[in-house]
Amino acid sequence: MDNQNKENRSNLIHFETKDTSCFGTIIELNEEGNKIYVDYEENPYEKPLVAWLAYRISYEDLKFATEKQLKVKLIFENGDYKKPVIERIDFSYFDEQEDNCQDIHIKGNKIVFEADSKIVLKSGSATAVLTASNGKFTIKGENIESSANLNNDINGASVSIN
Repeated sequence: MDNQNKENRSNLIHFETKDTSCFGTIIELNEEGNKIYVDYEENPYEKPLVAWLAYRISYEDLKFATEKQLKVKLIFENGDYKKPVIERIDFSYFDEQEDNCQDIHIKGNKIVFEADSKIVLKSGSATAVLTASNGKFTIKGENIESSANLNNDINGASVSIN
């Protein structure tokens, strides 16, 4: 193995995991983002533990996950409960409001909604409907606005306006 490959391999963290995982939360994050303290219900040590990340994530996303107490999936290095590793962060959460309603927040690089027959997005009198059977996308509302910083194209086999 050449020196470049040895150097690349030494920069990777390799560890064995057993079939042990659970969910927990990030309790604390230092300002540098290099110490992440997590806790989980089955924690036998009765105090938050320093966790590793299994993937790269921005400091802003870690801070957001900490502030919102988002759920994290933990695995454990070599099955050792003192060595939690954050495998993923669940960026979907409910935000309780004063009027007892809930806001749902979803964050991700790509979000896919898929339905066999129909997807309906509705807020007040505004509605957007995607229908699978005919490939139709319908938008209804009191006022519909379309804007673009560059081109705003309308394409179709035929285009009808009013």
